Amino acid sequence: MDETPLTRLPAMAELVTEAIVSSADRDFGLFGHSAGGKLAIHVTASLEGVRLLPRHTFVSGAPANVAVEPIFNLAHDEFVEAIARRFGPLPRQITDDPEVWKIFERPLRADLEALATDDLLPRPLDTPLTVIRGLRDWVIKAEEMEGWRGWNASLNYEVVDADHFSYRIDPRPYLSVIARLLLQ
Repeated sequence: MDETPLTRLPAMAELVTEAIVSSADRDFGLFGHSAGGKLAIHVTASLEGVRLLPRHTFVSGAPANVAVEPIFNLAHDEFVEAIARRFGPLPRQITDDPEVWKIFERPLRADLEALATDDLLPRPLDTPLTVIRGLRDWVIKAEEMEGWRGWNASLNYEVVDADHFSYRIDPRPYLSVIARLLLQ
């Protein structure tokens, strides 16, 4: 809680890469949803740089190269409104309670800054890549996910019966795709 949150995806990826390299003694895959999708790609690229390939990388509910509106530096009310427009309203228990908001605000702003400042350009990865889209995801449009082709020529697209936040409530559709592709 007292640490300054990271605001750049390469710095985040470096820490994740270090953790994986220090403990990777068997096959592994990566999964990233929404902002985590871009982080998963950064980590995959970083791991390939040290010749440690994930068995598969899965990106879910994440646009490939769509410019992200820089909302991370807006004042409180404008920030909360911009979040609601883009992702849906945050629960009032979070935004209306100053103590709870203090817990959520810094990491949320940091994640959004990392997305808004991301400049990693697509390049072919050696790791198999699957993009998972929720059929009912109104946050990320299908066309926003098409740009992942620049990362892998044999890209696999999967559609699951989910909305943008379903993975937290019922991860089974995502896990089904992941298990099927990892076991091939």
